[in-house]
Amino acid sequence: MRFDDPIEFRNGSSIATNDLKLQEYIVFRKNNSSGARVSFSASIDRYKKLSLLSLTTDWMADKKYYLAIQSGDFRFTKNSNSVRAASVTWVVGDNLSAPRVTIDPRDGASGVAPSSDIISTFDKEVYKNKKTVILSTNHMLKSYITIRHIEGNRDVDYNVRSLNSTRIVLDPRDNMLDGNSYQVTVSSAFVDRDSNSNSITRSKFKIAGNINLDALNRGYQCCRRCKTRCKNCRFRR
Repeated sequence: MRFDDPIEFRNGSSIATNDLKLQEYIVFRKNNSSGARVSFSASIDRYKKLSLLSLTTDWMADKKYYLAIQSGDFRFTKNSNSVRAASVTWVVGDNLSAPRVTIDPRDGASGVAPSSDIISTFDKEVYKNKKTVILSTNHMLKSYITIRHIEGNRDVDYNVRSLNSTRIVLDPRDNMLDGNSYQVTVSSAFVDRDSNSNSITRSKFKIAGNINLDALNRGYQCCRRCKTRCKNCRFRR
């Protein structure tokens, strides 16, 4: 809170830098003037014109806050005139968003290598509870991320290759089948520090088809012999 001129308490006493009485005269609540009290500490600069407030707990996302001073609780030092009442309300969270996740292989990808890792990347740190990383074991992780073999109508078992609060790398225990489709689903169980949860995200992709190495080799040998790629050559692609 900024004042035009230096202030003091209404009885004329000076305000110390970290004066505890500031908390008595500053109204800080949730939602409105009758809402729950917000715990805070307050200080004032040496010129007695700028008061700084600090919450003793974290801000709550999407929560409205109300800050006010009452008429007559403070006065200007130079003329003893009372500081008029003032109040302001605001909502925390205007610039906050739920964590977003991207999956590799991307949705709609084809020609994916059978031995590919499955990588889920978040755009911010994610947790289960505030300041606690959500995942710690394979068993826990499998409750939140699944790899589904579409043709086989079954979930694919996997190991966790690496894990931190923004990136999860999964290694399917068996190579994915040539020419088959798979779908990765990341559930909405992940939250950020403000308890915003991610949206369910899916990626469906197709594994590369089987390559006939014998035919490829025969074609290579044929082209080596004739030194050209004939228009009607059955090995031409």
